Amino acid sequence: MDQPSVSMNMMLQAPEVMLEETAAQVFEETFKIAEDDRPKLLKAAKFEMPPELESFLRLGCAMARHLMQKSGLPVFETEVVLHCAPTAGNVSIFDVQMRVPSVIGVSNALVAAAYGQAFSLMGFFVTPTFDPVEFRAETYAASENLIQPIRRQLAAGLSTIPVFNEAFERDVPTLFLTKGLFQLGTGIHGRIVSKSATDRDSALGAVISADKKLTHELLASVGAPVADLLSVNSAESAAQAAAQLGFPVVVKPADQDRGIGISLDLETEDAVRAAYAAARKVSSKILVQRRIPGHCNRLVVFQGEFVFGYTRNPPGVTGDGTSTVRDLVDAFNTEHSKLAQHMDSKPIPFDDEALACLQDQGVEPEDVLENEQTVFLREANLPDFAGVNVIVTDEVHPENKALAERLARLLRLESVGLDLISPDPSVPWYENNGAITELNFKPQIGENTARRNLEAMFPDEAEASVKIECMVGGPAALRAGKRRHASLRSEGTKAFLASHEVTLDADGSVLRTHGLNGLYQRAVALLQNPEAEVVILVVQTDELLQSGPPFRGNVTVTPIDDGVVSANGGEKALPKAAVERLKKALMGY
Repeated sequence: MDQPSVSMNMMLQAPEVMLEETAAQVFEETFKIAEDDRPKLLKAAKFEMPPELESFLRLGCAMARHLMQKSGLPVFETEVVLHCAPTAGNVSIFDVQMRVPSVIGVSNALVAAAYGQAFSLMGFFVTPTFDPVEFRAETYAASENLIQPIRRQLAAGLSTIPVFNEAFERDVPTLFLTKGLFQLGTGIHGRIVSKSATDRDSALGAVISADKKLTHELLASVGAPVADLLSVNSAESAAQAAAQLGFPVVVKPADQDRGIGISLDLETEDAVRAAYAAARKVSSKILVQRRIPGHCNRLVVFQGEFVFGYTRNPPGVTGDGTSTVRDLVDAFNTEHSKLAQHMDSKPIPFDDEALACLQDQGVEPEDVLENEQTVFLREANLPDFAGVNVIVTDEVHPENKALAERLARLLRLESVGLDLISPDPSVPWYENNGAITELNFKPQIGENTARRNLEAMFPDEAEASVKIECMVGGPAALRAGKRRHASLRSEGTKAFLASHEVTLDADGSVLRTHGLNGLYQRAVALLQNPEAEVVILVVQTDELLQSGPPFRGNVTVTPIDDGVVSANGGEKALPKAAVERLKKALMGY
């Protein structure tokens, strides 16, 4: 498998019926699980299983991967069925053994819970009739009892899955470190990331970007275009600031992101007072800003270079040449109402604000939109509803790219998203009065930006995995490992060694650790060591066969003798077949 994996054993009743067509439709409409995300099961050996059971397993595994990804767990590899056979006592009950993908550092209990929830959902498709109401209730339970708790535990963001999917495609290993922190690569090649932020982002840059007033002052000091703004501490001072700046204005918290607490296009002092009260609920630091004409254009910079741009338009619908605006909105809302709760999508209300927006665009609800014509139903792209994002990477003017790159370097941020408010990002900012309103640390990125970022972090010819040398055997394996360790040290290589009971530093001394028990935990600790050029593992038990090795790729396995014993105790050597399985597991087979 191309990801670390763990064993999973199940006793499953072979279903008499399998509503495969219904399941496929529900997978598409409710979860957006496409056919390509429901691949055939991989089998480690030739064995037969009832077609209904095979379909149940295939779709259940696809559902489990979906649930884990929506929870923030970056698992992408297809499961492998190792064994499937009816039990001796009941030929309709099957003993199923599988290898399923996992993430180093994440409890196997979370992985097991995801598969348990997935197969619970699959139970609705092995009955003569499908009950959509009860199934909908079960999807809510999956969100509340599985997805949301794991999201809180991992503190993963919208950028996590695109980044790690690209890492998977490039054979870059991943580790979960602690809440909100992951590692890409291992040893000397390792990089720590949090959502789209990296270990090379300046801490001061992150602090500055979190304060919109501080950001405004710094950008203004270097001649960057910014929107006039004032700090306020009461509803009345907000109204006075708006009058001073000139309407329309924006009221927003100085220390929030993702559009939280922001109110746009305020035309009256009463509207400003109400907006101040709303913003005050989420922050004590409130700003009033002059409204810049145009939409928000997010310019993403990585390692000092502009890599991606998109215009964040408000929610809306796009015409097909035959449907009215009302029909398009109804179709949009019908489609989105079918989605599961954890898909984080909301219908667009066809309310007074929507009607006013249409009127401003010269459109009526019963008008038929031309093909590809888009109309907006909200004033701004705020988190309440999904906006219409348009990729503009190739259209952004070089002067606007240069501005974004200059400001990213100013804040010493490797990964940053800048918001350029402009009617047209293909026009230089100084020709259409564009302005930078925010610099975003940990910007939300999708698959296109993730691809560019990973290409920069791990170029095609660069190694992402530290070299791992496994010495397999009994006491002689430890002696062989120490000799190899000394040899590498003499060559100037920073090599570390771990056995089940001891860890040696790069200078050959014992590396004192606390709370690390066994080879698995010691190996994971060394994979996180940014100095490690080579990691030598002395494998004297079948511990890593039971747990699955915490690594894959750039591994060599050297058998020393037949002295491998069970991790569960005892001095009797393991059978040769078990040792062979251990060696294959170490190699990633």
